[in-house]
This record gives sequence, C-alpha cells and structure tokens, in this order.
Amino acid sequence: MKLNEPVVIVEDKYFMEEIEKLKPQFKRIYEIKDAIAWVLARDPNSGNPLPYDPNYKVYETSPLDTEAPKFWILYRFDAENEKVYLLSIVPLPSKEEEWLRIKG
Repeated sequence: MKLNEPVVIVEDKYFMEEIEKLKPQFKRIYEIKDAIAWVLARDPNSGNPLPYDPNYKVYETSPLDTEAPKFWILYRFDAENEKVYLLSIVPLPSKEEEWLRIKG
C-alpha cells in the first residue's frame, strides 16, 4: 500500500443485505456505510483484529446522531491485494437498551 493512497473497498453481498435490512430503522445508513468505507480505505488496520485470524477485524463506529447508534463492522483486510472486504454490520444497543435488557 502506497502512503496516503486508499485501498479498494469490496462490499460483500451479505453486508449489503444487512444494510438494506437496517434501512427502515436507520434512515442515514448509507451515509454511515460510506463513512465506514472512507475510514477503512484510508486506514485498513484501524479495527481490532480477531484472535483466530488477524486479517479479520472489527471496527466500531461512533454514533452519528441520536438516530443512529454505534455499529460493529466485521471486515477482512487483504494487504497483498490492497483490498478491504466489508462482511457484516451490527448495530450496538444503546446504554439504556442494554441496561433494560440486563435488568429485564
């Protein structure tokens, strides 16, 4: 990877199906997807590597606004071919939702 040159982003079919499922709940999901792609194209090692295979990473977003929570994105970085494969996206529950679930 050349300095300051973004890598190629590949959106897996399953990832895009998840985006479509999230669309009714999160109106700005495409903006979130584009922001994730922008960040990972420029810094593909910004996620936390999975213990069983460091090529697979999880990236956690910051909340965009009150409508959109944090998301976890599973991706694979292929350094040899300079590609990031977006594999899965999961919204994280808000602190209030998590607290209610635990208190239950």
